[in-house]
Amino acid sequence: MSKPNTVIPFFQTEVTIFGAANSLADMLSVIREKEFSQFPIYEGNTFRGLITEHGITNWMAKHVDEDIIQFSDTRLYDILPHIGEVGNYQFIGRNESIYIAEEKFKESIKQGTRLDAILITHSGKSNEKLLGIITTWDIINIPKKATRLERKLIT
Repeated sequence: MSKPNTVIPFFQTEVTIFGAANSLADMLSVIREKEFSQFPIYEGNTFRGLITEHGITNWMAKHVDEDIIQFSDTRLYDILPHIGEVGNYQFIGRNESIYIAEEKFKESIKQGTRLDAILITHSGKSNEKLLGIITTWDIINIPKKATRLERKLIT
């Protein structure tokens, strides 16, 4: 193909986000219900970070000596300092190729870092509305999904 698929509409989806003041119990309910594992966190319109199952586990490990952890009393801003690697996410513009997104994941591995998600906005800026999210699982499935989409476009 002379023009590769772009990340939007390929990965366009309603992204589940949380406010920094939401409780960990709120997030765990969504994890149980939808089986999502990456959540962008905002304070007002300002992006604060990406909490993953890895970040939650880090936070819990640091509180293992406490008798009782109250998930409903724990705010996501309490977990943000424990998310592990800073930069476990990148923003990308809606018109980038799906293969550029794939390369970003590969590059993070080469640099010895962990990229958990790519967040898609109109022009790749963190203060814009989220249009989609790309996870490592999505990257693994690109060839299969791209082939189906390309087939649809041809017919």
